[in-house]
Amino acid sequence: MKCYIALVPIGGTYTMDAKKAAEPINTIRPDVAIPVHYGHIVGKPGDGEVFAENVMAPIKVEFKIAF
Repeated sequence: MKCYIALVPIGGTYTMDAKKAAEPINTIRPDVAIPVHYGHIVGKPGDGEVFAENVMAPIKVEFKIAF
């Protein structure tokens, strides 16, 4: 079964951190990965960019959280 969109918590306190969260995404290989659960209460706003840098092409990373 193909995964088209994956919502990925990357905050690091109660979830994987940004680098670790990229690992299963690179295995699952969805068309789009959307990092969530970071930048407000847990994690830092820059964690989304760290996540994107560790996700392999051609997986597209979409940012839906506005800071």
